[in-house]
Amino acid sequence: MEALTCSSLSEAQARCRRMLNDHRAAARAELFDDDERVAIISFEEAGDRQAQA
Repeated sequence: MEALTCSSLSEAQARCRRMLNDHRAAARAELFDDDERVAIISFEEAGDRQAQA
C-alpha cells in the first residue's frame, strides 16, 4: 500500500494507471479517501501492457 496525495479523484486514477503500467506484477489499485474505497482500477484499465512488453 502506498499513500498518495492528489487534488482530485481523476488525478489519483491517472497516477494509479501510470503506476500499474510501471509495475507489471501489480493486478489492481484501490483508491481510498480516508477509510472509504472510492475506486478500483484493474491492470486492463491501466493500458495495453502487452504492447509495452
